[in-house]
Amino acid sequence: MAAIAGGLFAGLSSATSTTVTKTFAAGFPNGTAAWDAADATNGATGVTATVEYAHQLWGESFQVLVDHIPAGTTCQMWVIHPDGTRTEVAAWTTASDEGKVWYAGSMASTAGSIGTFQITAGNQVLLTVRPT
Repeated sequence: MAAIAGGLFAGLSSATSTTVTKTFAAGFPNGTAAWDAADATNGATGVTATVEYAHQLWGESFQVLVDHIPAGTTCQMWVIHPDGTRTEVAAWTTASDEGKVWYAGSMASTAGSIGTFQITAGNQVLLTVRPT
């Protein structure tokens, strides 16, 4: 199944991101779910991410692959809902094998719908990924 530093990124705008969205099916023990994937790159920093997400009966499943974030950086992935509220759906600390590791996350169906995804480190937005 295919699967989303501090001062260095301060002041960078997510407006420099580009996004591509794909849809594919992935197998689960209880059947098959349709997964969507959105890719983005921050042109100013080179940070990239692929966010894959699938609707489940209980909510949403997520997988994220990131690259070009310094090792040792603690990151978070957020769903930004259409009303502007945020739900943290995954967190991890980058390692030397970044770009090869998929991080899993989830969100209950009661949290709301997906507007965009944000990858952050502390209070800095590293990248915004826009699903279509």
